[in-house]
Amino acid sequence: MKKYLHPKFLPILVLTAGLLACVLRLWTMANSNGLGPDSEGLYAPHPVAWALLWIVTIGTAAAIVLLSARLKNPGRYVDNFPASIPGAVGNVLAALGIMLYSLRLLTTGSELLYTATGILGIASAIGLMIAAFNRFRGQKCSFLLHAIPCLFFALRIFERCKAWSNIPQVSVFLFPFLASVCAMLASYQLSCFDVNLGKRKKSLFWSLCGVYCAMISVIGSDDPLFYLCIGAWLLTNLCSVRPLKARKPQQEQPAAEAAPEAAPSSPVTEPAAEEDMSYDKLLDWLDKE
Repeated sequence: MKKYLHPKFLPILVLTAGLLACVLRLWTMANSNGLGPDSEGLYAPHPVAWALLWIVTIGTAAAIVLLSARLKNPGRYVDNFPASIPGAVGNVLAALGIMLYSLRLLTTGSELLYTATGILGIASAIGLMIAAFNRFRGQKCSFLLHAIPCLFFALRIFERCKAWSNIPQVSVFLFPFLASVCAMLASYQLSCFDVNLGKRKKSLFWSLCGVYCAMISVIGSDDPLFYLCIGAWLLTNLCSVRPLKARKPQQEQPAAEAAPEAAPSSPVTEPAAEEDMSYDKLLDWLDKE
């Protein structure tokens, strides 16, 4: 069983859980006349579908935490984000989705909040296009290229809440709201990697939760293309999901203490940062079971 609890299976697990959650989401939107609200603009309760959906959601979040527990060594930037064509394409898709959303916001709304969100969204799209070029070449980008989208997602939450406040059922906009929060925090974690302060467990948690919630938000949301692009961006720009060994420190011996006839001493290495005895014992116990 130990081999199936490897962090490398996290993207597959999240995609599978997301597809199952989309089916359950369709179930929650069903009524006697098909999909959609009834004549009063309300969706049917469907307690069984909602219970199953929350079980899948909580189970997915718990699996992300469990499977990423061994990823203790943050590693270098190039170890986590090597040159990647899918990663570059994901940045381009996110830039496209944010740009289309921002242009529509600027042309339809005249309030200060809409204008500020739209301008910040255009700046975010430009930054993600530059980040796409850097990801294609495997180069570290400026933290602003991820910090600006983080601010955009934060401001967009306030902008969207004005529209969501008119919806009588929280279940209608709950997952789009969660997807926006996860995208904001995932962008923040990516900006931390840009300044060598990234944490892989936190980054994977928010990015994969964002992928999961974005998949559900495609069903029944007012802007499915936006969430589809954001989900693709987060999925293709995950940090490394493989354990990274700590590098051996370079031992330098002073020349005065070095004797020509003395045999070279064996290098002292630091213990691998990925070693987690309690976790390995748990996996060994699961194998025996």
